[in-house]
Amino acid sequence: MYTDIEREQQQQEGEASRIAAAAAAKKRKEDLSRCRKELKTEAASLKECLPHLRAAEAAAAAAAAAAAVADIEREQQQQEGEASRMAAAAAAKKRKEDLSRCRKVLQEQREQQQQTLQGPSSPSAAEAQQLAEKETAAAAAAAAVAAAEAKLQQLQQATAAAAKAATKARAVSTDAELLLQAAQYEARQANYEQQQQQKLLQRLQQQQQERRQALREAFVREKKALQQAAAAAAEAAAKAEAAAAAAAATAASRETSGAQQQQQKNQHQHQQQQQQQQQQQLQQLQQMRESITKRIGLYVQPSMQGGGPPDAAGLFAAQKHHHHQQQQQQQQQQQQQQLQQLQQIRESITKRIGLYVQPSMQGGGPPDAAGLFAAVEGLLLQQQFSRLPVGPLGELLYIDEDACAAAGVPAAAAAAIAEEHLRPHIHTFLVSSLAEQKLLLQLLLQHRLPPRAAAVTFCCSPYAPRLTDAALGIPPGVCTLYKALRKEEPAAADTAQQQNACSTNTRNCMPLAAVHFLVDVASIERVAIAEDSRQLHALLHGPPGGPPRGPPGGPQGGPPGGPRRGLREGYGWREAVHLRRQGRGTEGLPTARGGRQARGVVRLLSADAAAAAAAAAAAGTAAAGTAAAGIAAGGGRTTVDAAAAAAAAAKAAAAAAAEKAKAGPDTAARAAALEKELQQEMETEQQLLQQKRETDAAARKKLETAAAAAAAAKAAESAAAEELREQLKVLREKLEAKEREREKEKRQQQQLQQQLDKTAAAAAELQQTLEETQQQIKNNKQQIEDAAAVSFISLL
Repeated sequence: MYTDIEREQQQQEGEASRIAAAAAAKKRKEDLSRCRKELKTEAASLKECLPHLRAAEAAAAAAAAAAAVADIEREQQQQEGEASRMAAAAAAKKRKEDLSRCRKVLQEQREQQQQTLQGPSSPSAAEAQQLAEKETAAAAAAAAVAAAEAKLQQLQQATAAAAKAATKARAVSTDAELLLQAAQYEARQANYEQQQQQKLLQRLQQQQQERRQALREAFVREKKALQQAAAAAAEAAAKAEAAAAAAAATAASRETSGAQQQQQKNQHQHQQQQQQQQQQQLQQLQQMRESITKRIGLYVQPSMQGGGPPDAAGLFAAQKHHHHQQQQQQQQQQQQQQLQQLQQIRESITKRIGLYVQPSMQGGGPPDAAGLFAAVEGLLLQQQFSRLPVGPLGELLYIDEDACAAAGVPAAAAAAIAEEHLRPHIHTFLVSSLAEQKLLLQLLLQHRLPPRAAAVTFCCSPYAPRLTDAALGIPPGVCTLYKALRKEEPAAADTAQQQNACSTNTRNCMPLAAVHFLVDVASIERVAIAEDSRQLHALLHGPPGGPPRGPPGGPQGGPPGGPRRGLREGYGWREAVHLRRQGRGTEGLPTARGGRQARGVVRLLSADAAAAAAAAAAAGTAAAGTAAAGIAAGGGRTTVDAAAAAAAAAKAAAAAAAEKAKAGPDTAARAAALEKELQQEMETEQQLLQQKRETDAAARKKLETAAAAAAAAKAAESAAAEELREQLKVLREKLEAKEREREKEKRQQQQLQQQLDKTAAAAAELQQTLEETQQQIKNNKQQIEDAAAVSFISLL
C-alpha cells in the first residue's frame, strides 16, 4: 500500500514537472519566434531605408540594428541558457531522484524476493527470468539516463561556445563602428573648415565690394559736383549774356521811348519795397493833390495864363497810371520767376518720376507730371494761385555732406534714413490757402499723382532760434535730420523778412516754409542719427537738459510747452534699427526687410557745389541788376556800354567760379587721393585674390584628402557592414542549429520519459508479480501447514 501511494505521488510529480517543462519550452519557443519576426521586420525596414539614406546614417542604423540584434540574441541566449540549464538541472535532479527511488525500491524488492526465495519454496525459472529481464531494463534505463546527462553537458558546452562566438562578433562590430565614427568625424571636421573658409572669403569679398563701391560713389559725387558747378557756371554765364542782351535791347528801346526805360528800371526793384514806395507815393500824391488843388492860384504864372488854368488833376492821374503800370510789371516779374522755378521742378521730377509712382496708382497709367505743371502754370498766369506751390517735397530734399562728415555720419546712410522717415511727405505740395489746396488736390487726382497738399503760412518768423541744441535740450554734436538736411540760409530769410518778402528759394536746398512744415509734422529736429542701438539708447534716455523754458536746467527760448524736451526717436546708420522713446523706456519700430535701402529720392550735395551754383546765380542776378541800374541812370550809347560792361563782369565772375569749381586745389587733391586710393584698393584686391586662390587650393587639397578619407571610411564601412551581415548570417545559422538541437534534445527527453514510463510500468508489473508470488508463497505455506496439520492429525 505504501509503495502504491509513493508510486502515484512520483507519477504526479513527474507529470507536473513534464507539464512545467513543456510550458517553459513552449514559452521559450514563442519568445524566440516573436524575436525572430521582429528581427526580420527590422532588417526589412533597414533594407528599405538604406537606399534613401546616406552611407554614414545607413551604417549607423545598421550598426545600431546589429547591436540591438546582438543584445537581443545575447539576452535570449542567456535566458534560454539559464532556462535550459535550470530545466535540465531540474529534470536531471528529478530523474536522479526517480532513479534512486526506483533503484531503492528495486533493491528492496530484490531483497524481499531473495528472502522469499530463501524460504521453504524457491521461485520458478520463469519468475527468475522475469526478474533478470527487469534488472536488465533497470540497467538500460540507468544507462539511458547517464547518456541523457552526457548529452545535456555537451549541449551546455555548445551553448557556451556559441556565446563566446557572439561576443567576439560583437567586438568586431564595435571596432567597425568606432572606425566609421572616426571617419565621419573627420569628414564633418573637413566640411566645417571648408564652410568657415568660404564664409571668411565671402565676408572679405563683401567688405572689398563695399569699400570699392564707397570709393566709386565718392568719386562719382566729386565728379557730379564738378559737373554741377560747371553747369551752374555755364547757366550763370548764359543768364548773364541773356541779361546783357536784355539790357542792350532795353537800352535801344530806351532811346526811342522814355516810358519804356522807366518801365525797365522798375522791373528790377524789389516787389514789397516797391509796394511800400507806391503806397507812400500815393499818400504823398494825395496830400499834394489836396494841397495844390486848394492853392492852385499860387502856381499860375502870368506867362501861362493865356493857355488856361494848369491841369493838376491830369498830372496826378498820369502819375497814378504810371504807378499802376509799375505794379503790373512787378507782378509779371514775380510770375516770371515762379515760372522759372516751376520749369526747374518740372525738369527734375520728369527725370525722377519713377520715384513718385505708388503701386496703388499704377492701374490708371503713368502719372502725368508734365500735364500737372502745365495746368499749374496756366492757373498761375490766371492768378488762381497767389504763389507757386512748393513741391513735391521729395525734390527739395538734399543731404549736406559737410554737416554729415562733421558729425561722423555717412551721407548715403543719412539719405537713406531721411527717405525712410520722410516717406509719407515726399509727395506733398505746399500752398498758401485752403482754396488753393482744394484746387491742387483736384489737379493731382486728374493727373494720377498722389493727392498730397498742405496749406501753410509762407511769411512767418524762422524757427531756427528755437531749434538749437541748447533750446531743445539735446547734447551738443548729436546729428539730427534737421542738421543733415540742406536748408535755406537763415540770413537770407531774415533779409527777406525785413524786406517784407516771402522766400521760396528751391535751388539745391529746402525753403524755410518746407522746413517749418517738416518740423511741425515730422519733428525732424528731434530725430537722431546714431551709429548703433547702444548709442541710440543712450541718446534717447539722456538728461533732458532742464524743463521747458526753465532757467535752472536749460537755456531760455526752448520749445513752448507741450512735448517733453530732448530727442523723441532715432535711427542707427550702422545697424538697421529704429527706436522711439515711450515713457521711461524705448519702443522698437519695424524696419525694412533686408536692411535699409534708399531709392534715391533724397540727393547728396556738398558745400562746394552748392556755393559754386549760388555764386553763379548771384553773379547772373548782379549782372542783370547792374544792367538795369545802367539803364535807369543814363540813356543812349553810354547805357549800352554800361550794360555790356556789366554783362562782361558777370560773365567773368561766372567763368572764375566755374574755373575755381573745375580746377580747385582741394577738388583736384581729393580726386588724386581718390584715384590713388582706388589704385591701392585694386592692388590690395589682387593680393587678396591671390591669397584667396592659394587658400582655395589648400582647401581643395584638404577637401580631396577628406574625400579620400571619406571614401576609405565608406569602403571600411561597407566591409564592416558586409562582415556584420556575414556574422548575422552565421548567428542565424547557429540559432537554427541550436533550435534543431533543442528539438532533438526535446525528442530525446520525450524518448527518455517514455523509457522511464515503461520502466515504471515494468517495475509496477514486477511489483504486482512479486505480490502475486508472495501470495502464492503464503498460500503454499498455508497448504503446507494445513497438510502438515492433517498429517499430524492423521498420525495422532
